[in-house]
Amino acid sequence: MADPDDGLAGTVLPGPPHPVNWNLLTAEEAGPEWAELDHWVAWLRRTYGLPAGVIPPFWHRHPELVWELSALHLHWLCAYDPEQNGSAPLGWHRDFADARQRLRDWVAACGTRLDRDRATRQTAWPGE
Repeated sequence: MADPDDGLAGTVLPGPPHPVNWNLLTAEEAGPEWAELDHWVAWLRRTYGLPAGVIPPFWHRHPELVWELSALHLHWLCAYDPEQNGSAPLGWHRDFADARQRLRDWVAACGTRLDRDRATRQTAWPGE
C-alpha cells in the first residue's frame, strides 16, 4: 500500500508508463516529464540514502545522468505497475544495483560534485 507521505502521491503522468526520448520533446511536453523525473529522483535519493557520488544536486545538467535516471524511472514505473507480476520489483532492485555503479561512473566522468558543477568534458575529434 502506498504511503501518502512517500512524496510520490499524485505525481504520475496520465497514461501507461512510456519511454521518454528527451531529444524529441517539445517544450510543452518536456515540462511535465521534467517535473515527474525530478520528483522521482528526489524520492529515490531520499528513500535509498544515495550520496552525491551517485546522484549529485546538479544531475539535471548532465545528459548522461538524465538518460540513466530516466531509464531507471521507467523501469521502476513498470516494475511497480499493478498489472506486473510479483517478482518485478526484485528485478528492479537487481538492475538498480547495476545502475548505481553506472551512475557513480557517470558522476566521476562528468566532474559534478555536491558543492560545485562543471559541464561534462567533451573530447574534440580531429576535424571538429
